[in-house]
Amino acid sequence: MLRNPLFIRFGTITLLTLVFLVPLSMVRGVITERDLYLQSAVYDIAASWTGPQRVVTPILVIPFTENYEETIWDKRKNTYVSVKKTRVGHKTFMPAALDVDATIATELRRRGIYSVPVYHSNFKITGRFAPPNLKTAIQSDRGELTWGQPRLVLGLADTRGIGADPRLVMQSESQSFEPGTRLASLGTGIHAPLTNIDLDQPLPFELSLAVRGSQRVHIAPVAQDASIHVTADWPHPKFNGRFLPTTREISSDGFDASWRVSAFSTDANEFLARCDINECGDFESLLLGVDLIESVDLYTRADRATKYGILFVLLTFVAFFLTETLTSKRLHPVHYTLVGATLAMFYLLLISLAEHIGFNVAYALATSACCALIGSYLTAVLASRKLAAVYAGAIAVLYGMLFLILRSEDAALLMGSLLLFMLLAIVMLSTRRIEWTETALAMRHRQRGGTADDLSPTER
Repeated sequence: MLRNPLFIRFGTITLLTLVFLVPLSMVRGVITERDLYLQSAVYDIAASWTGPQRVVTPILVIPFTENYEETIWDKRKNTYVSVKKTRVGHKTFMPAALDVDATIATELRRRGIYSVPVYHSNFKITGRFAPPNLKTAIQSDRGELTWGQPRLVLGLADTRGIGADPRLVMQSESQSFEPGTRLASLGTGIHAPLTNIDLDQPLPFELSLAVRGSQRVHIAPVAQDASIHVTADWPHPKFNGRFLPTTREISSDGFDASWRVSAFSTDANEFLARCDINECGDFESLLLGVDLIESVDLYTRADRATKYGILFVLLTFVAFFLTETLTSKRLHPVHYTLVGATLAMFYLLLISLAEHIGFNVAYALATSACCALIGSYLTAVLASRKLAAVYAGAIAVLYGMLFLILRSEDAALLMGSLLLFMLLAIVMLSTRRIEWTETALAMRHRQRGGTADDLSPTER
């Protein structure tokens, strides 16, 4: 069996196919490296522009001071004494109703050959606070409570992104913002000390804020009832967070999405309770938003393509094997190797060209170059233009099918599975009538200088 010509050729093809796993894995390593360069560019742009933004909608904060007396044991006097103490804290309130309308305009910033989406956003936030009942806001019978100046607090992940001065109108009075939230656990943001307002009346407000950021915008709606509306000119949104949009429209010109949430679903009351004790840094139960991403980015597509590389090499080698088996054409392992190297080079050409001229054009150029090279090479090796054209055309068809798979987001696995099944079916059906034992004897006889017609009845 080991001296069987078919077995030897099959073993050679298997070995060569396994060998080409090495260059294909090296190409995937290059793709991973280039993707890391892209992530580095994203980080550099975010460092000099503004990073992803997270907006915590306005909350009303009213500080208080409690003066009280506490009886303690005095060891020196060996008796109980009264000591005056002071407790400083704050009480937070959320809007009874909240409307957020955000408009996002995107642009691409470049770092070398890489481009990263950044955006300018305009927020119009309107709402209404119910009159805070300060008499029952804090239960304390130890002493006297003194309430301080209320302020409106808005959290923002990266305050470098604030453009024009934010504008706030509450109870028809204009208010000015100052840096910081003065709530350590809330993180960065801005606050507006509220003057000339009546806490015994409803507190309607209107806030305008221009913010720039990159890649992502998240909103934490802290309100009894919140409505959020976001429009943008980016055609590939990825909605995420704890809540998906209740309505959304996506087109090539951008997207329009709306959310409707309440304190029952966001657990905003628990969030405020933690803020009262300076533990309001956890936003996971509140966040909703969108990532501005490429639908299938360059390196993801290239990585998907390389996963089919070994299949294309194997199919080409199988086709060569069948040509040798069924015809008088002979191919040397060097021929297999050079054609396989061209198939592997396709992916390196694809990624290097795509970084400069775009994926689609790069794919067409890489496919044309490799198919032309293989066709011209096989014309000389097989001494047949027709047969070489068949090989080049078949490879072009395979790459065309692969391109359709790469462009698909949702049906990529299905299309890939169908392609593999179709190719396997073609190989099986085209070889189902081959008598492999007789073919092996004929090949051995030809190697000895005879023809298939010279086989004896026993050999047949």
